[in-house]
Amino acid sequence: MLRTAARKGNVSDLYSLIQREGNVLRHFDEVEFVETPLHIAAEEGCIRFAMEIMNLKPSFARKLNQQGLSPIHLALKKGHKEIVLRFLEIDKDLVRVRGKNGETPLHYISKVGNHDSLLDRFLKACPDCIRDVTTKNRSALHIATENNRLDVLQILIRMLKKNDYYWEEVHRKDEDGNTALHIAASNNQTQMLKLLLNCKADKHATNQAGLTALGVAEQHNNRESIIILQGCFIPGVSNIKSKWEKQIAKYVAKASSMIFEDLDNISSDDRNASLVVLGLLLTGTYQATLSPPGGVWQGDNTEWSKKSYDRKALGKSVLHQSTEVLTHSSKHCKGLKLFQIFFCQLVLPPDMNEMLRTAARKGNVSDLYSLIQREGNVLRHFDEVEFVETPLHIAAEEGCIRFAMEIMNLKPSFARKLNQQGLSPIHLALKKGHKEMVLRFLEIDKDLVRVRGKNDETPLHYISKVGNHDSLLDRFLKACPDCIRDVTTKNRSALHIATEKNRLDVLQVLIRMLKKNDYYWEEVNRKDEDGNTALHLAASNNQTQMLKLLLSCKADKHATNQADLTALGVAEQHNNRESIIILQGCFIPGVSNIKSKWEKQIAKYVTKASSMIFEDLDNISSDDRNALLVVLGLLLTGTYQATLSPPGGVWQGDNTEWSKKSYDQKALGKSVLHQVRSSSCEAGSGTISYSLGMLVFSLSM
Repeated sequence: MLRTAARKGNVSDLYSLIQREGNVLRHFDEVEFVETPLHIAAEEGCIRFAMEIMNLKPSFARKLNQQGLSPIHLALKKGHKEIVLRFLEIDKDLVRVRGKNGETPLHYISKVGNHDSLLDRFLKACPDCIRDVTTKNRSALHIATENNRLDVLQILIRMLKKNDYYWEEVHRKDEDGNTALHIAASNNQTQMLKLLLNCKADKHATNQAGLTALGVAEQHNNRESIIILQGCFIPGVSNIKSKWEKQIAKYVAKASSMIFEDLDNISSDDRNASLVVLGLLLTGTYQATLSPPGGVWQGDNTEWSKKSYDRKALGKSVLHQSTEVLTHSSKHCKGLKLFQIFFCQLVLPPDMNEMLRTAARKGNVSDLYSLIQREGNVLRHFDEVEFVETPLHIAAEEGCIRFAMEIMNLKPSFARKLNQQGLSPIHLALKKGHKEMVLRFLEIDKDLVRVRGKNDETPLHYISKVGNHDSLLDRFLKACPDCIRDVTTKNRSALHIATEKNRLDVLQVLIRMLKKNDYYWEEVNRKDEDGNTALHLAASNNQTQMLKLLLSCKADKHATNQADLTALGVAEQHNNRESIIILQGCFIPGVSNIKSKWEKQIAKYVTKASSMIFEDLDNISSDDRNALLVVLGLLLTGTYQATLSPPGGVWQGDNTEWSKKSYDQKALGKSVLHQVRSSSCEAGSGTISYSLGMLVFSLSM
């Protein structure tokens, strides 16, 4: 009865059913994938009924039916423009609802064309929807290009130019590594090629098969695309051609002036011969410059590491594409994969759960939706178990990106669930080395880099342990800078872990990142459960390079652990001589810097004192002058020596912690003024001030 009411758009019947049973709409929430009354009304175009349901149960607008479609998807497919716009008035983010294959309403419009100008309305309602990608990592640009929707592509690019992520989106690669330019070249879409090239699309980008857009065009023998990609219609090449023409004209003018200056003085035959030679030279130069011979690539390649010519090829004007690419192309493996999937389907697994695991292991999205059609709650029971291996865990471990992205779309909660070993899907993808899978996870949810697994270890901690392979560390820190503050159950940060595992490359990246943040000092000196800082660990393992790096970053060498040992104490305990030498200050830049500063300060005061002394030196007697110079020499010698090499009882390092006394208050034979007030100056400065004070006093006598 409810379905009939929805199909006819009868609101009165809806409320009659509600009066009879108050929970008439509740059971739809209890099924994961189900056709709700809102789906039916949207498909039939019953606006009033749909708006009534949206008012009563707004959650229905985001539910997918067994075919993976939401109400707004169905309204779009049936061409019900008004109901689509009414949906957006209530919730603008509905334009980003992901259906089967991760396709949004924007993706659908990009596929079928901008009918009724809905594309403009979508982009106005939610500009960032242009960044959404399908499970194949295809954006609206890919889809519009694939389906030859030039009008859509023009609007998308116009919109992208208003945003900071313009360059990123124009060059986005799908799961096969193809950009929109590759697809346009493959389909020989010349207008789209020109449009994308005008937008500075990277024609040097290569796909998974190692082909550029030009290589793809050559593979399909698309002559028009080949001509365009060789540079005939690229503004950059036209500009170069124009510059060369001007340059040639300049040299021609100069050469002409030299030739024709005395042309009247030579014979007619010599003049004609010179003109012929000049004409041939100019023709050859112009032709060879603007249209080089075979083997030379004619584009504006800026990547000098890539050879832009083929030394073995004759008569070619572009880089030859090796035929070996064809034998390594993933396309030739599709038939084998299809056969394997078909063979697996011949033997039915014992239950639906096992069938789902098999689909995840094989990456079969079709089987996933077949199971959903049979049982709408096929994925729900995974939510009911605290620690469980979900289909997303299996797909992540196997590297099945498309299947994983489909599950992420349907059940984003799975990305944060831990299996029985305490690992999330992103942990498993990392362990198996599936870099692309990891990056796709982060594109969907940047905070996944902070998911805590067993021992509270995050993906960042794992990278800090095993090393910065594939430069994932930089991507993690860019995606979520604050992840550097996460600690394990042992209160160890990424700095502790990198130091413990002797990952100098990781430590350098981490410290470079920390220096950009206010909590830099706090993290560098963080203590683990044993009270050890990263400096303690480096000293314990005798990691000299790490010690120097941490000390140069002002790591606190006076910090003590639970055993009341400083980093120096730990090094002495393990008899690590290299670490002991470093921690005693021989390689600490701070000490030599202070010495240099003091030398400059002394020189300044000496210069000032000298000017006072020698200003009237000629007016005093010879005996007084000699006595004064002796006193001055003694004072300066004592000051310099006492300041830079003070005797016992005076700490000589660069202690910055004023709460810790850096001298012995009871020591005898101190050479610096004893500090009483809390605002007193440093020992060296006190010595200089005292000595110069004595000098001035002597002069005034």
